[in-house]
Amino acid sequence: MAAAADQIDRERRIPEPLVDALHDAGFFRLLLPRSFDGGELDPVTFTLVIEEIAKGDASTAWVLCQTAGCSMTAAYVPPDVARDIFGDRRAVMAWGPGPGSRAVVADGGYRVTGTWSFASGGRHATWFGGYCLIYEADGAPRRRPDGSHESRTMLFPASRAQMTDVWRVIGLRGTASDSYSVSDLFVPKAYSMARDDASERRQPGALYCFPIVNLFASGFAGVALAIARACLDDFVALARDKTPRGMSRTLRESAAVQGQVGQCEARLRSSRMLLLQSLETIWRDVGSQGVLSLDQARDHPPGGDECHPEREGGGRRRLSRRRRDVRLPEPAVRASLPRHAHGDPATAGPAVTLRDGRSAPDGTRARYELAVDAIGADLSAPIDDLLQDYRAAILCQVEFETSDIWT
Repeated sequence: MAAAADQIDRERRIPEPLVDALHDAGFFRLLLPRSFDGGELDPVTFTLVIEEIAKGDASTAWVLCQTAGCSMTAAYVPPDVARDIFGDRRAVMAWGPGPGSRAVVADGGYRVTGTWSFASGGRHATWFGGYCLIYEADGAPRRRPDGSHESRTMLFPASRAQMTDVWRVIGLRGTASDSYSVSDLFVPKAYSMARDDASERRQPGALYCFPIVNLFASGFAGVALAIARACLDDFVALARDKTPRGMSRTLRESAAVQGQVGQCEARLRSSRMLLLQSLETIWRDVGSQGVLSLDQARDHPPGGDECHPEREGGGRRRLSRRRRDVRLPEPAVRASLPRHAHGDPATAGPAVTLRDGRSAPDGTRARYELAVDAIGADLSAPIDDLLQDYRAAILCQVEFETSDIWT
């Protein structure tokens, strides 16, 4: 994977020989039930596997995490449907958010129309999932007993969808997180599921007590930790011999650099320890109790001036790619959340103290809270509006959370 990383970044695809090797090793089946020839890994082991893979290439690890989470659908559909979808050893399922997608009730199933985006691994998928709101044949929303709008995830062969190449980004380029669409496609009812609904869960394993999004979050956290580790290691290697212009000593001899590296090392190790210890504790409790409590769900972790790789040497090129990769997880994860309110500079207030004791710039926290905490339910807004919302939240977060690290 490490040897193919530059090719993956350049071609925006995982090379077929590497895909074949991943299939042969079973890496697309890490969270699939054992009854369907899957790994059914516990969350701790899964996160460690994804983290290790990400040290070689972050895009490959991201794709494996995303498609592994999608394979947990096998726990929520009839066994014969699960075998139809995942019986082939090269089976891969992918999906992404699709605001406005709808499924109209029809005889024996649904007529599905929609467009979904951020389908990491979609170029290697054999099946797609598509989350839809359910409508009656007369166009009226189908309601649950509590009055909420019913929704289900529709499962259909990738060959029935049209993919659109939209993933032209600066980081995690190899995920090929493109869009896919179907129009008036019939999906049998058995090939749909209410995701994370315990009443539809057919697998007894403790793994399937976890909401699918929690496994996404754990694995993606592993990707971020691996990028940080590889980036820090690359910097240390660079600092051993590099003498900055205008200085007489190497970077490694600078007390300031030593201090910054030590702080980054402490942050990285403590973050990793928190993630793994939390997962271990929750996994142990779920295994004994058979249920994921609200407290456990709370503690489970959620998710122009660029460098020019062709002008850089090997070490600096790796640093550049990792810097670009690590900037993508935040918007990618937030793209699956409900719409955020726009931050309004007019609400800027005095500087505030953050949880770690630092002081945020004037108004940053206020804009961030507006962008993140004022969550609405309007997922039908134009994608440009949604992206603006996500961008406002992310930029405010980066401003007071990570600027000092990159400096």
